[in-house]
Amino acid sequence: MDLPYKSEILKLFKEDREMWEYDAVAKLMDKNRISSDYWKWNARFWLMELSVAGFLVAVDTAEDDGAHFSKGKVLSKYKLTERGLQTIETMLED
Repeated sequence: MDLPYKSEILKLFKEDREMWEYDAVAKLMDKNRISSDYWKWNARFWLMELSVAGFLVAVDTAEDDGAHFSKGKVLSKYKLTERGLQTIETMLED
């Protein structure tokens, strides 16, 4: 089943429950065979949107040393919330 990218992100978190945003972005891009800074920054923004909507919650932060997005940017480690889990499980039902 092809899901919109934001739903794909929730599905990744259903599998791993908790991960750094750069890992989630890399997995999404690899899975969908997309690669460009445009998609990388969009996926990062979608993670923030999912957090604001209550589907994910930030559980840790760190400063980017330049290896992931941009030196000095705040990196977040997100965890799937109960609301996020219920939402993705509902989407995946047959």
